[in-house]
Amino acid sequence: AGRTPFVAPDPAALTYLPLVSLPAPPATYRLNAPSVLSQLTLALLARNPRRRPAPAQKVLALLERASGESPAAPVLGMHEQREELRRAVVGAADGEPRVVVVYGPPGSGRRTLIGEAIEYARREGITYLRGKDPREALGALKHGKPHALVLRSTRKGSVALATRMLDDGLPGLLLLHADRPLPQLVKSSAIQLTPSPLRDTDVERLAIHHGIDPSEATEWRRRSMGLPAAVLGCIRAARRARDGSDPDRSALPEDSRRVLTVLEQKGGKLEVVALARTLRVPEHTLLDHCEVLFAERLVEPADDGMALALST
Repeated sequence: AGRTPFVAPDPAALTYLPLVSLPAPPATYRLNAPSVLSQLTLALLARNPRRRPAPAQKVLALLERASGESPAAPVLGMHEQREELRRAVVGAADGEPRVVVVYGPPGSGRRTLIGEAIEYARREGITYLRGKDPREALGALKHGKPHALVLRSTRKGSVALATRMLDDGLPGLLLLHADRPLPQLVKSSAIQLTPSPLRDTDVERLAIHHGIDPSEATEWRRRSMGLPAAVLGCIRAARRARDGSDPDRSALPEDSRRVLTVLEQKGGKLEVVALARTLRVPEHTLLDHCEVLFAERLVEPADDGMALALST
């Protein structure tokens, strides 16, 4: 990647940074780095030497495999938030409680940040409690071994679990997926962060990764307000216009697909109020789900913004 795993203006800081954080993926700095090579590099830099890949023959086999691998997706933007999460993983691995509220609108990058944090936690030997409810998770955390889990902030018992972890010093990493900050945890030591919008340079890198001319990157960023999912929608729309291809619905977020389905069932157009009621979501949440649909030019406002319609 053309740089050392940790960079600091003060050389003395380089003795401290590896104790409190973890290296960023090579794809943060090197476009088109092979996916296997990116993951292997992070595994070889695990803090605990016993968790690094061995023997050398296994590493060699992975290196040989990397030469034919497709490029890893570029790691774009949200650098401060990613660093905050890496530090939270290290704290949890060292036996401390870490609660992180990752909030923002749909398509802002919350799932990306949470997924990366879980990958880091696994590499550091933290057991991932997939699918556990708050009560089951509390039982596991009481055993004293660090665990990681992801919960929706709206799930019953999730905020109570976060409070219990912090008050009792239960080691582990709890990631709360939320739409907005949680005031219940403001006075605690919980970390509350939201993904930052993509910059023009991030959009350019993403366009190049997808084989699209990045000359419209600034316009795509402006139109999408820098939301990653909406930026990707703009790029996919540009690729469809270039290739004359049809939309790939499987690439859309699940909630965005639901909006399309309801509009098709209702004749292609529906008032915003009625559409939100049908989907059982607040109107502002509905519009969040439509960001990527606007970007891909699959849906457009109608009747002076009072309704939404399928694009023709």
